[in-house]
Amino acid sequence: MKSLKLTLAVCCLSLSAFAQKFEPGVIIQQSGDSLRGLVERPVMMNTPNNFQFKQADGKVTTYTAAQINGVKFDADGLLFVSRELTLDQTDQGVNYLTTHADDPRTIETRKFFIEMVSAGSSMKLYRNIFSGGYTTFIVEDESGKFTPLTNLVQFNTTTKKLETIPIYKKELTEIFGDCALATEIGTLEYSRQEITRAINKYLKCKYGAKEGVALARVKNSSAEQSIGWGALLGIGFPSYNMKYSGVGSEDIKQKMSIPIGIFVQLPLSRKNDGSVLLFEGYYHSIAANGTYTIPSQETSRTMDVAVRFFQVNILYNVKLTNGKYQPFLSAGLGNGLGMGAGKNTFEETMRGFKNSGKELVKVSGYSPSIIVGAGLQLGRFAPELRYQLGQKLGEGIGNDAVKSNILQLIMRYRFSK
Repeated sequence: MKSLKLTLAVCCLSLSAFAQKFEPGVIIQQSGDSLRGLVERPVMMNTPNNFQFKQADGKVTTYTAAQINGVKFDADGLLFVSRELTLDQTDQGVNYLTTHADDPRTIETRKFFIEMVSAGSSMKLYRNIFSGGYTTFIVEDESGKFTPLTNLVQFNTTTKKLETIPIYKKELTEIFGDCALATEIGTLEYSRQEITRAINKYLKCKYGAKEGVALARVKNSSAEQSIGWGALLGIGFPSYNMKYSGVGSEDIKQKMSIPIGIFVQLPLSRKNDGSVLLFEGYYHSIAANGTYTIPSQETSRTMDVAVRFFQVNILYNVKLTNGKYQPFLSAGLGNGLGMGAGKNTFEETMRGFKNSGKELVKVSGYSPSIIVGAGLQLGRFAPELRYQLGQKLGEGIGNDAVKSNILQLIMRYRFSK
């Protein structure tokens, strides 16, 4: 019951990140006039299909992309514009593409909200994030024409594999014209950074070093944070906590543990300084050996234990600042799935008689714990110091619980951009 309550608390904390939030902003009407008031701030990853606007009297009106020209927030200038576009909204998940390879793609022609992510005096870059967190980038050229950049992902029925066709390279070549060679399109990846870099090379080729022409990242551009994954490695300093009644003295040596595994990071906010859910899975071992005495039984006992776990953690992670160095706090629940004991022995002398056997009568198959931590995001690296409280290793003498608290230094490296 206690574990259930803790799990529910973490879920409620996580869901709070999705709560509706209104901020001061402007609705840009089709007439060119502006409505100033409170505008619903996007918190989900996907680009909104509509925005809610709250007037001074509390009345809330919902606007779709077909009804207005855009939305701008006062605090950071986050800008969405509405444009008539033809976009491929096909689900790019592996399961969908493999089971719907022969189905027509979901191509929609209508007005979409698109978010400005890079801007200069002559060109701009936008994006639309659709179902599943997949992104389509859109370029606005010098003439004001909007061109969606296509990165086609499809299932090849001949090779039975997913393939990516970078049509966007041809589309950018047409936009860049005679300056296409200078932009190195052949090696261009489908990302905001790479596309912005290519556009800037084109602008330099065409206009030279003219001030204000180059694109720069719009400081508000939300959702630079995306679903990510990577590897983790660390060191742990566990404590072997016996709760046996009558234990007099002990000389137990704790052995350092080496957690190694993977993680998946799920953003709960569109902002780069927002919160994420972190799912971790790693292998580690908790080991100790030494001697302790039980005076009431005239017993001296030497033990040697090494319990293996596959640890599964779910952590709520929130950044404190947004900059080059980003400190963060984390809290959540862990579950150690027991994989057995590499060592599990004791030898004792009780009133002159010697005995031996298993130190842990039973090794835990499921061991919940509470985790708190703090760290620093440094680009793709995220070192974190954390404390894991109350992991049960098993049951010892008299079925008393043997637990371990662990101080860990974890280093995560994110492979995805």
